[in-house]
Amino acid sequence: MRGMQVPGMRGWCWQKHGQWLGMGVTKDGAGVRGVEEAEEGRAAENFVLNNLTNLKKLDMSYNEIESLQYSHEPDVLINLEELMLDGSHLNNNILQNIHVLDSLKALSLNDCGLTGTIPTQGWCDLRKLEVLVFSENALEGELISCLANLSSLYHLDISGNQFIGNGASIALANLTLIRFVSLSRNLFEVLSFFMSFANHSHLKVLSNDQNKLVKKFTIQTWVPKFQIQVFCLSNCTTKEVHNEVPKFLYYQYDLRVIDLSYNNFGGKGSLWLLENNMRMEAFLMKGNSFINRDLQIPSHPNPYMLVIDISENKTQRQISTNICSIFPQLTKLNLSSNILEGNIPPCLGSLDIGFYLDLSHNQLSGGILEKLAKSDSLVFLRLSNNRLSV
Repeated sequence: MRGMQVPGMRGWCWQKHGQWLGMGVTKDGAGVRGVEEAEEGRAAENFVLNNLTNLKKLDMSYNEIESLQYSHEPDVLINLEELMLDGSHLNNNILQNIHVLDSLKALSLNDCGLTGTIPTQGWCDLRKLEVLVFSENALEGELISCLANLSSLYHLDISGNQFIGNGASIALANLTLIRFVSLSRNLFEVLSFFMSFANHSHLKVLSNDQNKLVKKFTIQTWVPKFQIQVFCLSNCTTKEVHNEVPKFLYYQYDLRVIDLSYNNFGGKGSLWLLENNMRMEAFLMKGNSFINRDLQIPSHPNPYMLVIDISENKTQRQISTNICSIFPQLTKLNLSSNILEGNIPPCLGSLDIGFYLDLSHNQLSGGILEKLAKSDSLVFLRLSNNRLSV
């Protein structure tokens, strides 16, 4: 489908296989009636977005649109605030032409087939933009500096591309109102890239899965102004034998979800995060090399904790007998593939209905508790490869 401008028509129009496509409008010019087709060269008002001066939200996701072109009429879509074209088949020209929609606050181009580098003109002029989604495309290169123009932006999702960066991004550093950022599944060297957000006091969600962990000895120590609630950094590629946990996490006290799985993090463990963040709901540390000499849990109860996964690490000694009173709402506990020993705490058989428990591949001993064996709260139980007796 090619976007073209039809003489005598006003608004946005699309073309597919030699046929004009457009949006029919209601009598008051404020609503969208549907998509219609006509033979090539046939001009009619309902084949374009005509006038629609009151339209604020337009969702054309998952159609066969390939490009858009504007007819230069000053009163068309002047109040459009949200545009969703997810799942279309666009080229990068849309980013150059979209600047005319200068009232836009949200633009979503997820999975649109965008490739190559981002153009430096057009979309960067959308100064009112608050939500920007470029996820699941094939965009590449470094983040361009004009991104800093979007000073109202609070939600940025560029996951699933091929962006690169090995140091703090000046563009991101200027987006100080940002609250949600997803950089996952790119080629960023994330440990040094995190400095981009040092002064972002509004930041709450930072997702960085499947990027690069590169150890740099010249990274300066910095204290973040943010208190994030969700931090995801899992499945990153690395050449290091043991990586260090990002140091800015030592200054976090309001984490709700943290996922550091499969990064080959090492050292004395990460259980201090549980003590520092007493509203934690999910603690995911699977597939690292943390050496926890004891499975030490916080000294104060956390009624918010739902999921703990410390499997495939080097946690030693016994499971605390008061684990259930510290985490009374726990629904999943996975401590498999560690070096745990001693008995299974009796309370694990009396947690709420729907409990998932995996203690396999440890050195646990003693008998299988009757309370555990007869528990009606368990939906999953794995105790294989231990030293248990019946």
